[in-house]
Amino acid sequence: MMMIERRWLGLLGVLMCAWLAVPAIAHGQTVGGAIAGTVKDTTGAVLPGVTVEAASPALIEKVRVAVTDGQGNYKLLDLRPGVYTVTFTLSGFGTVTRDGIELVAGYTAPANADMKVGGVSETITVTGQAPVVDVQSPRTQNLLRAETLNALPSGMKDLTALVTLTLGATTSTLHNDVGGNQGELSTGISIHGSRGDDTKTNYDGFNTNVFYGGGGGQQRTYKFNTVGVQETQIDTSGNGADTETGGANVNMVPKDGGNRFSVTGNANYTSAGLSSGRTPSSLLERACIGAGLAPGTTSCTSPQTQNSMRKVYDFGVGVGGPIVKDRAWFFSANRKWGNEGYGANNYFNKSTVFYQLNRDQSRLVYSDQYYKDFGGRVTLQATPKNKFTFSENYQTACACWMSIGGTTAPESTNSFVYGPEYLTQASWTFPATNRLLFQAGYSYLRQQVSFTSQTGNPPVPGAVTINDTNALDLATGATIGAYQWGGLGASVINDNFQPQRQDNANYRFNVSYVTGSHAVKV
Repeated sequence: MMMIERRWLGLLGVLMCAWLAVPAIAHGQTVGGAIAGTVKDTTGAVLPGVTVEAASPALIEKVRVAVTDGQGNYKLLDLRPGVYTVTFTLSGFGTVTRDGIELVAGYTAPANADMKVGGVSETITVTGQAPVVDVQSPRTQNLLRAETLNALPSGMKDLTALVTLTLGATTSTLHNDVGGNQGELSTGISIHGSRGDDTKTNYDGFNTNVFYGGGGGQQRTYKFNTVGVQETQIDTSGNGADTETGGANVNMVPKDGGNRFSVTGNANYTSAGLSSGRTPSSLLERACIGAGLAPGTTSCTSPQTQNSMRKVYDFGVGVGGPIVKDRAWFFSANRKWGNEGYGANNYFNKSTVFYQLNRDQSRLVYSDQYYKDFGGRVTLQATPKNKFTFSENYQTACACWMSIGGTTAPESTNSFVYGPEYLTQASWTFPATNRLLFQAGYSYLRQQVSFTSQTGNPPVPGAVTINDTNALDLATGATIGAYQWGGLGASVINDNFQPQRQDNANYRFNVSYVTGSHAVKV
């Protein structure tokens, strides 16, 4: 009997959490927003039974419908980001229309109405309202739209760049991104001093982390193709009950296409011309004088090479539109991006013999991070109430020569070769009634990485093998030859050039019941 009581108490606790955390549950890790409000007559009395229709070009089904409850309240969940028109109708009352309600992901927009007695042909349109505030949830977030990110000089759109645009946030690895020079370094986000490992990276509400270590924060190999992203949510506090952790969770909201063909693109590039990597002689002389050294010595006058940028680039093109108007949409996102950074006072080795060092003074060594991602998404309104989405992304990448230093030749460093990686997702949405909403989804991320030695320029995977030997050049103290894997575990050493798989499968099924005043999601 005690066992039965404990089970029922556990179930009761879950349901109470779901009931009490209604505003957050309406958001959670889902990609939609919500519209909610109260309808009254001109005397202030609430009006039950009012039909509320939310229409937007962002909805492939065009309109979502709700009906006010006995307290005059209504709530519409899981609405795609976009601009909405909300219409209130009730027999014996004039129609009221609210225009220009801008909805973003993870946000509940209030839309109230005061209806007066009148004919059905009489319509009152309310426009030009001030921006509204979500008063139903304590959850706060930083929401970055694609057009905002494209307009800002924030370099690449990875987490390191997003941190610079989020108040109270730092990277967990303490890398400050300057115009994209950090590239796609794996890092988590620490918000207001939180653990970086509490960051979860999600695409369309599905987790995309790799399960090394704790599986959070910087543990990720798949990098987002932001050409196909409409909005980026970063939780900053008050996370919902259906989020796994309390950190700065990130969710990318994908683009769906639309009833009009559109083409978008971006091209960003910078080279070493804006980053010399050399310290002026005048500053060196001042430093030498401060240190008590005689001016004019070689160390005080010769410009010194510092770590500097070689190039940063980000090119992308997106194409979207209707397959069948109001029935099927598509969006294709294609992107190539990366960065290269010089290592100070180090050069490629001309020698092909592992125990000889012959530095090529015309070629500074550099780390090379590059990523290629090609993806497509289809949205299908199969029936008036059944909507399906399907998406597929293909990605290859490399973090090459990542541990270059002043005394290590490039062929003696390790590289991380990613891919091919595939992100496959599907979802189903079914508003059975104006009170009952069913949702289901599946995501499978095929992830693999090879820990390899690389040589050549450009890098050639497999040019140096685990059986090769490294050596120490006594004249310079430089390590040359094959990378010896001293910092990696035995399993990685044995898997040299053999891909390691860390696939990520997610599935979800949600049922939401909305009364108008409350909502329960299980």
